[in-house]
Amino acid sequence: MDSFKSNIYSFKSTIKNFKDFLNKIKDYGFLQRLFAWNLLKKEANELMDSLEELSDLSNNLSNNDDKLTDLKNINEKINSDLKIQVDGNLSLREKIATIEATREDRKKKYESKMKDFDDMISREHDRKKNEENEKEKAKQDLENQRRISWQTHEDEVSSFILDKCLLYGIEYVGPEEFPNKLKPDNSILISERYVIFDAKSPKDSEDTASFIKSINTKVKQQEKYTKLSNVKKDIYLVVPTNLYRDLKKTEYQQGNYNVWIITIEQIPVMLAHFKKTMDYSDFDGLSPEDRDALIKEIGTYAFNFRRRLMIDGYFGSQFQDIIKNTKNNLSEELFNEVEQAITNLGDSLPTKRSGKPLSIDDVDQEIKELNTRNQLMGIPTPPIEKENNK
Repeated sequence: MDSFKSNIYSFKSTIKNFKDFLNKIKDYGFLQRLFAWNLLKKEANELMDSLEELSDLSNNLSNNDDKLTDLKNINEKINSDLKIQVDGNLSLREKIATIEATREDRKKKYESKMKDFDDMISREHDRKKNEENEKEKAKQDLENQRRISWQTHEDEVSSFILDKCLLYGIEYVGPEEFPNKLKPDNSILISERYVIFDAKSPKDSEDTASFIKSINTKVKQQEKYTKLSNVKKDIYLVVPTNLYRDLKKTEYQQGNYNVWIITIEQIPVMLAHFKKTMDYSDFDGLSPEDRDALIKEIGTYAFNFRRRLMIDGYFGSQFQDIIKNTKNNLSEELFNEVEQAITNLGDSLPTKRSGKPLSIDDVDQEIKELNTRNQLMGIPTPPIEKENNK
């Protein structure tokens, strides 16, 4: 920059000297020009040298101008490149901002979904916990309800057996009347031998699971009765009905005696069986063991027959309800078509009891008669509902 200023100054100085030299020649007269010729010539030579320098300076200025143009072009290119770079950086910044915004949005969505997932897990955990609590509460409520019935179970069994013995004409023997220091809860006298019905229910400190685990021990404890000669080898443990379905085993064969787990509902069938065996008079001459074996065999058949009749009576009652509901729920026209289809099916049978259609009233009457016969034999049957006369 200093060199450029120096060149400008020299250029201006040379121009000024040239103007001064021309003015001096113009102002000199002939004689002044004649006597000062050498001086003018010297100044002219110096001026020529300055002009040559000025020529060089002009060349330098021209070169500098070219360089300046080149520098301008370079500067413009640099500025263009810089603008491209700036624009590129701006585009990158916009892309980075977009990526950052997208990442932030995804982060928020991820956090929201994770929160929803955590909430779902928490709700599921709470649901399962509440479900477990409800099951446990229901189990505890059932256990408490069972305990209420357990407290009076032994008295109810004794009272029930006594009432049924009076009904069937069988001798009931309570603990005080039992002819031994052993005092079973209940026993009946069949052909001069005692059949023991020992009522068992959980103690106050026991729950259902504990009581079931103790069954084996209670079964083994019955051996003391079977050592008596006048006691039958089949012992019956009467447990609460609401515990019976939880038992996995209800028959225990202990070698020289058997223990059966029953409920109070099974007692009438058994007493009816024992009453029937008392009516047989053809057992004279048989040993007590043979007599018990024969009675047991006959009793097994009788029990299964009665059980089948009881089940048939139950399902008959259920089917009867279904038929009645069908009649009540169908329109009269549709019901008549169903009845006609039943009649057609009845006509296709090889033999018919009567020429009348198989009506609902006929079925109802037959079921009632069957239930009545079963009740007279001591077989539990579904209750017969009395229809209100309209």
